[in-house]
Order: sequence, then C-alpha cells, then structure tokens
Amino acid sequence: MNSITIRSGKHIENLKVFCIIFIAIGLFLVLGTGVHSTEVQEDFIDLKFTIDSKIYHSKSIQKSLNIAPFIEEGVTLVPFSPILKELGYEVQWDGQESSITASRGSSKIKLKLNNIIAVVDGEDREMTVAPKVIKGTTVVPLAFVSENCGAKVVWDGSTKSIYVTRTGRFNTGKILLYEKAKSKTDVNKVYLYDGWDIKVIVLEEKEIVNWYSYKGAVLTTMFDKTKNNNNFAIFRKDEFEVLIEDFDIKDTFEYNDNLIIHGYDRSQKINMLYRFDGKELIKVADNFYVGKRFIFKDKLVINKYNNSRNYSLVAFDKSSWTPGLLKDGFIIQDSVETDNAVYMTGVWQVGTKKPFASYDGNFISESSFKVLHPDITVDLKKIAVHRGKIYLIIGSEIKTIENSTLVNVLFPFANVYLKYNATAIKQFNNEIYIGMTGAQFVDYFSRPARAPSGSVIFPGVIKFSSSVSNWYNVRINFQLAEFRVENDRLIMLGINKTENDPALYITDGTNVASTLDVLNIKNTLSLGDKIFIDVSDKDRITGTNRNTMLLYSNNTIKNLILGMDMKKWSKVGAGLIFAGYESDIKKNKLYSYNNEFNELLNNFEVKYWNLIGDKLFINGINPDESKLSLYKVMDLKKESLRDNIEVIKIINARGEFYLVYAVERDNTSPLKGKKIVYIYDDRYKRFIEMKVDIEITDMIFMK
Repeated sequence: MNSITIRSGKHIENLKVFCIIFIAIGLFLVLGTGVHSTEVQEDFIDLKFTIDSKIYHSKSIQKSLNIAPFIEEGVTLVPFSPILKELGYEVQWDGQESSITASRGSSKIKLKLNNIIAVVDGEDREMTVAPKVIKGTTVVPLAFVSENCGAKVVWDGSTKSIYVTRTGRFNTGKILLYEKAKSKTDVNKVYLYDGWDIKVIVLEEKEIVNWYSYKGAVLTTMFDKTKNNNNFAIFRKDEFEVLIEDFDIKDTFEYNDNLIIHGYDRSQKINMLYRFDGKELIKVADNFYVGKRFIFKDKLVINKYNNSRNYSLVAFDKSSWTPGLLKDGFIIQDSVETDNAVYMTGVWQVGTKKPFASYDGNFISESSFKVLHPDITVDLKKIAVHRGKIYLIIGSEIKTIENSTLVNVLFPFANVYLKYNATAIKQFNNEIYIGMTGAQFVDYFSRPARAPSGSVIFPGVIKFSSSVSNWYNVRINFQLAEFRVENDRLIMLGINKTENDPALYITDGTNVASTLDVLNIKNTLSLGDKIFIDVSDKDRITGTNRNTMLLYSNNTIKNLILGMDMKKWSKVGAGLIFAGYESDIKKNKLYSYNNEFNELLNNFEVKYWNLIGDKLFINGINPDESKLSLYKVMDLKKESLRDNIEVIKIINARGEFYLVYAVERDNTSPLKGKKIVYIYDDRYKRFIEMKVDIEITDMIFMK
C-alpha cells in the first residue's frame, strides 16, 4: 500500500484521520515486518489503541477490551478477537491445536499459541513475539496482524497510542474533502482520496475561502493567517501551489474553453484579468476591472475601468485574447438580449445623460455598437423588437426610435389614429403584443381628434404583425397584469373587466386556452409540449385564495393539484418530479407526472433536493414516523436508498459513485448524531462509511 503523504507534523491529536501522521519521537516501537494482504479492501478502518488502557476507539466510537494493550520485547500485544473482527475477519478458535484462523474472502491468517511462525495466505511468516494467553485471553502482535490484514500501523510516542487504518478502494477518481479546525489547537486539513489511498494535507495557518474544479484541476482562494491576505492557488501534484500571492478573486466565469478569473492584486494595487486553460494560468490584461458583462453571439462583452477611472466597453472574440473597443466612456446600467442585438441602458462617464444603446454582436469594434437615443429613461422589461424596429413603452405611450428621436406609434382607426395607453409589450411568434388600458383618438401629428361615431375603446390586448396598420384585438375588456412566454406559448394574466374576474389565457398565436380565477403566477416549467404553472387562485366555493398547480396541454388548461403549495420541482428524464404541501389534508406530498399522474410519497417533507445528471436525490422526513429517509428518483420511479439519515451534501464522483455527507439519525446506532462521509455505490446500492465524526466544510470532485 502506498505511503502516507504529509505536509506537516504538528498537532498530533488533531490528525487522527483516515491516515495518521507518523511521529518518530519518544518511545520507539517495533511494528513488525508483515506483508500486506493482497485482498481488495472495500471498507475503511480507523482504530486507536492506547497502551495500558482497556478503552479503544473504532471510527470515534468508544469500545472496551478484556485486557489493555501492553508492550513485550518492543511489540504491542492486544486481544485477538476485537482486532481481527474490526478488520473484517471471521475468527475461529481450534482448541485441539491451540490455533486461531481468521478469514476474509480469499485472505486467511493462521496463528498458533506460543509459536512465532504464522501462516498468511499459505506462506510461513515469522513474528517477533508469539501469541499467548494472558489472564485467560489470547493476545496477538497488533502490528503483525494489522499489516497482514492490509492495514497501516502508526505509533505516537507522545500519547503511547497506536493507530490502525485501512483505506477502502473504489473507482471514484480523485476527491478532495476540506475540514476546518474544530478548536484553536486544531488545524485545517484537506483529505485527498484517489480511490486507492488517502493523503492528508495540513494547512498550517491557512484556510480555504472557496474552490472550484475546472478540467480536472482544483483552483482555490486560500487565506494566509500569518500574512493576513488571500492567495490564489492550484492543487497540483497532491499539494497546493500558490499562483498569485495577495490576490482577491472578484469573479470567475467560463468563456472560449477557459476559466476567466478577475481579481485584485493587492501588491500591485491593480485589478487583473487571467484565464486558466486547465493547465496554466495566463494573464489576459492588467489594470482591468470587470464590471457588468455578457456573452452574445460568441462575443464576450465587458464594461471595464482602470486605475485612472476611465470606463470603456470592450469585447473579445474567440480568435484572440486582445479585446476590441466598442465605446469609450459608456457604463452599462442594465441590458436585455434579443435575437439580433443586446439593448443597454447606461450613463456616460461624464455628465448626466442616459444613453440607450445596442450591440449587434457582429464585430468587436465600434461599428457594432450604436447609441439609439442620447438621453432617455427606458424600462428594458417594456421593449420589443419587430422587423428591425424597436418599440418601447415610455410612461404609458408606445414609441419607436427613428434617427435618435422618439416617435409616437399610431394605429390607424377609421379616418383617425389611436394612441394607446400601454402597460406591457412583448414580442411573440413574429408579432408584437401590447397590453393597454385605453387609447386616445389623434391625428397624424398626435393631436387630439374627434372619435368616430359609435366607437368605444376597451382595455385589452392587441397585436400587430407586418405593420401597425395590420393590427387587431386579441382580448377585449381585459386588463393585463403580466405577459410571459413559456415553451413557445404566450401567457396572459389579468382581469376580465366584463365580470371583473381574474383570468389566464395561453395562446400559440392562433388558438387560445383560458381559465378563470388565477390571481398570480409564481413559476412555470415546460416538459415536452406541456406547461406546468404554479399559481395562486381563488376558490369560489370557500371564497378564499389557495395555491394550485395547473397543467397546459393540447390547448387546454386544467387543474393538476388543487391547494398545493409548491416547494420543489425538477425535470427528471421524461417527466416532472414535484413536492409540496396540500393544505386541505395538511400533508406534504411527492409526485411525478408525464402522461400519468403518480403519487410517489404520501406524507413526506423535503429537506434536501439535488438533481445530479438524470438522478434526483431527495432527503426528507415522514412526520408520522419521525424518520428521515433518502430516496433516488430516476425514470419517474423512486428508490429507497437509506433510512435515518440527514443529508448535508451529495456530489457525484466518477461513474456510479457518489459522496454523501450526512448525519446519522438512527436512535439505536452508536453513531447517532455523528457526521459521516459515505461513498455511495449506486450500482450495488451500498453505503460505505469513509469517515465518521468529521466536520466537512466542502467536498469537490477533481477527475
């Protein structure tokens, strides 16, 4: 088995972890010359024995021995049964030949009383001290037995303690676990498990602020307590290597197959921009502060400034890491993306004017940037683009921009025009929809005009397609509250003014589905041609408001679940999994839906919800049973994984392996209340205790 890699030898009592730091101080103990068993190990062993103490610990659980460990001829002897059983071996005693046979799979160890020759997997091996009987208990050499069972043995002379550890072997890939110090005398530690061995990296006077994995590398911000600053580091060759000292990361994001890192270099007192390609950290620009940013048509657009307080809008394309200038002195306040351009509200570096601008994404030069209006206040939620023309709601009027000037949008009506009072505007299906509360009759110059005889203007929704002269009413006498586009459908929520009823309409541009009494939309989610709508509505029988799940399908809106307060939902494979509280029966439920409605759990309150790939892990409690349970949902089917477990975090390692950090909640377990890191093997449905009683701040998969 591989040797233990250690970064420091301090704080012995705080390093009794998966592998133990070897301290060569005080008493020297001969540990024996046994050869490790070739049996593949799939469990984790963590034992502590102390000379002259009957108390020993197994994964932090206190247990007792008939006879305390003692030293004879430099060898520690312990009762044979506890040590062999802790190592996972079945033990048989043969009274006729006074021998002990321990078996585990194909591995077999045979020891005889008062005989220094042991038989390990068919081979004779010599011990320094033979097994013997002391006060009616057979004792054996601790190190010899442990090492021949595939374990490591470490002696701590300062406490006269012996640590026996064995690492389970699983094809998980590399995983890092970060444990913060539990006390002032403790230290922060990172454990590296590579599926074969565990290594301990001690962070002397350092702590991890954050970390993230990118292309199999782990990058981290580490705080150095001795220097009172942050360093940017990479985990490479099983250690943390500082890349930039005294550096505070402000932002990270991916672009052009690189991780972009923006931060402040305190030693130089400037902001820096770097990129990480998975192997090396490369400087992109110095004196570069990243403000608002977006990616459009494969161009990375950044609002930046430098130490001279000069602002500019720049853009990168994928051919070069040298930015092109879009506009000097422009500062983005907000932006919205359409199919053909990004529209931006902003201010200038100098002055109080508020320009309204666009970027078409074709080039990284000023030719792609355009100031549409020099000074205007625009609500980007109230703009729409149609046939190359932008329409805006300014105040309550619909306007467009021509040659940097606002122009009223007038709709022909008989021999005059209509100037609508609008509340919302939305582009949908190559048409513009407008929610309006009324209109004024005007002439071509927007001057008040006489209304045609018999004409009445009702609030509602209108739309136009080819031009404003080709418009018609979508909803009449309808006060719009909200437009929303979901799954190529336009959702309109508002009040039907004829009956003064709340109403919901959904259209594909031709057909319209409707339902009454919807007060507000909390969320929407699409699955195939279906739309699930989480709403608050009015119960006409009781006259009270309630939460309801609606389903839109085949141009029809229907109730899915009445009175359900949605808590969580996720698309999983071909279906939807959702959890919520049903007020009428006062129970939390878990459901699945595709073409059929299915109740997965009748009374289950979700505490943890994590979708990893096509698998949804759900941890929660059944109040009737007061039992926390962990489930996996896949292909709309639930699978019970484990009871009496309170999940803190789950991450995917390699393939079917997961790391589960959780609290044991079984009242009958000696580990109750302990925080445990498990390896979960989803192929064979096994939970393997990796470490017990550990405070993990975070864990991350490398590769």
